Amino acid sequence: MEWIKKVKQMKGINEFNDENKEDFQLKIGGSQILETNTFLSDMDILCILPKYVNIYDFNGEDGIYGLYGRLLLNKKINVNIVQTSRILMIELKIYGIDVDLIYAQIPFKNVTNNFDIMNNEIIEENKNKQSILALAGFRSTIKIKEMNLNQKLFISLMRFLKIWAKNRLIYSNIAGYLSGSSLAIMSAKICIIYPNASLPIAIKQFFIFYKLWGWPQPILLNELENEFKKAKEIVEPWKWINKEDNSEFENEFRIYLRLIS
Repeated sequence: MEWIKKVKQMKGINEFNDENKEDFQLKIGGSQILETNTFLSDMDILCILPKYVNIYDFNGEDGIYGLYGRLLLNKKINVNIVQTSRILMIELKIYGIDVDLIYAQIPFKNVTNNFDIMNNEIIEENKNKQSILALAGFRSTIKIKEMNLNQKLFISLMRFLKIWAKNRLIYSNIAGYLSGSSLAIMSAKICIIYPNASLPIAIKQFFIFYKLWGWPQPILLNELENEFKKAKEIVEPWKWINKEDNSEFENEFRIYLRLIS
């Protein structure tokens, strides 16, 4: 990517010729991994970057050293930067397809070809909270995919709930309402409790179960494990969100993504 080469030149970082290492990686996640994408679903792409590429390089408006600025120069795509959510992302519309490009810095100089997003070191040694949350979201999606769920029921339930939430204008991660990640956790919980239910029964139990849920008690799909000892000074993996961070939504229920081990 020409943009990263410019960033490296600006910061005096030498080029490397190691075929096993890269400057960045793009990973498709969200509904594409879970196979729950619906008509006009957006595409979540995690942009994994080495530690020398910071948020200012990602969201900078400079047409040379800022990725956001470089994308603005391309008149064939619509570009918008989202800085108000708990993660940093660039919204793109390319040939009618909505793409969320999500910033994820890792604490390494390079991204290896065999990069493992489930490696706990990318969380333990990370100093960037937005990156930790972005990486945790993708790790949670992978973990849900690996669970022994009734996949047909899970996919059908997720698709129904996404359409339902969108039709009622409450499907918005940025605004603090239901998102694909939160619905995935909520749906997986129902599929664990009612693995052999038909879709109508699962839908009915979904609304009954969460109507009676003791909010703001977090929803857990498995037991928490204390595997992120080094990360405690950066982010407490299963501490509830501070009111100062989300004061405008402090009376709303929240779905918490744990940092999957």
